[in-house]
Amino acid sequence: MPDPTPQDTTASALEVIRRRRAIRRYAPGQLDRADLRTIVEAATRAPSGEGLRPCVFVLVQSPTQLRRLVTVSPGIFGAPAAILAICIDWSRAPHLAVDDPRDTHPTYFDVGAAMENALLAADALGLGACPVTSFHRPSVRTILELPTTWTPCVFVTLGHRAAPPGPPAPIPPLDDRLYEDRYAERSDGTRSPH
Repeated sequence: MPDPTPQDTTASALEVIRRRRAIRRYAPGQLDRADLRTIVEAATRAPSGEGLRPCVFVLVQSPTQLRRLVTVSPGIFGAPAAILAICIDWSRAPHLAVDDPRDTHPTYFDVGAAMENALLAADALGLGACPVTSFHRPSVRTILELPTTWTPCVFVTLGHRAAPPGPPAPIPPLDDRLYEDRYAERSDGTRSPH
């Protein structure tokens, strides 16, 4: 079989982006370890501001640990087979304090990029995944026995889909949200209302 062309690769990547859905309900069954490693590797390959790579990951598969996390996470529905906790290791960004409140640094963008890579990789593997930020941070720190310099920021719940994904939510047309060069110029050539 010949190598895929750049156009084939681009089409495949865009297809995964377009079809990805937040999957909150999971069928029973463990996940393949190679698939889980692929998802974590995808997360580690996300872009990182200033090249600091402050994201660190805890992959939870133990039924006991999963139950404990679900108990302190009202944002988790169903019973995932695994949870990927994406954390910031503030020691990798020594110019920032632990849980630094400033929003002028790229650290939280790194978390979002890692999360999206994990979500897309899970979909590409035919698995369900959902981002979760509704959890009790101090309890998660305790359950996962995190170092004091680590902050849990987001979970990606993972599992076999209990049902096929539903249709996508309506997305406003691109021309309603895209402006070129400045706010006044819409991409469809009309002027924006002021």
